Formats: sequence, C-alpha cells, structure tokens
Amino acid sequence: MVSKIINGTQAAEILHLSVSQVKRLKKRFVKKGIKVILHGNRGNVSNFAVSKIVKKQVIKIIKTNYRDFGPTLASEKLTTLHKITLSSETIRQIMITEKLWTVKAKTFDELPHVRYARKDCFGQMQQYDGSYHNWFERRLKKS
Repeated sequence: MVSKIINGTQAAEILHLSVSQVKRLKKRFVKKGIKVILHGNRGNVSNFAVSKIVKKQVIKIIKTNYRDFGPTLASEKLTTLHKITLSSETIRQIMITEKLWTVKAKTFDELPHVRYARKDCFGQMQQYDGSYHNWFERRLKKS
C-alpha cells in the first residue's frame, strides 16, 4: 500500500513537516486511507462563523434603521444601541452580500505626486520667496 520510494526524513523535508508528524500521517494513512490527508474540519462550518440567526437579525436592523450607513458606523450603532458586537469587516461582508454596500473600485486616473529629480549635491535645490510682500524686515527694494 505504501511504496518505499523515499524515507520519512525526505518526505518531511518535501512536505515541510517534522519527521514525527510524517510518521503519524503515514500511520493514519495505512489505517484509514487517503482521506486522512485532507483536513479534519473540511466541509464543516468554521467555529468563528456568525450564526444565521444573528446574521438575519443584523440584516433586518441595518435594512430598517441604518440603510445609508457605512459598515464602520453601522457596526458602532449595532454595538451601542442593539448590543450586537461584530467587527466592522464582518458587517461590511454582510452588507456586501445583501447589496447594502458596494465596493468602490480604485481609480488610477489621477497621477501620483511627481517627485523632482534628485540634485547632484545636498542642498542644491533653492527655494525662493515669490511673494511681493515685504516679509523680510523691509529688505525688499521697491521698484
């Protein structure tokens, strides 16, 4: 069932696991088959997922009271007024799936700030006062 083309040390290096972990995997593989390679919680709901009841409650509250709010403000209002504590990112994801919040595409029409080319020597770039006001202790000559 298990071909012995490589040993446990080589398998550990390839899989980036410890030798003892490879031994445990091999033992489970011989006992139960190929399914032990997959993660044990595959197909199950995450332990950190928001329950459907809470999700429905949040959607109902947002649709009735906070339809024009952004995710951060809606999250704050849900926490303070309704005692539902969820992160603003979770609220954002819920609002996106319910079409209450649209993701704005980034536009790159405007050019970024253009930097001047570096000068050869430090302090070479000079700054001038272009105003006509007599700022510098009346040293400006009147013309």
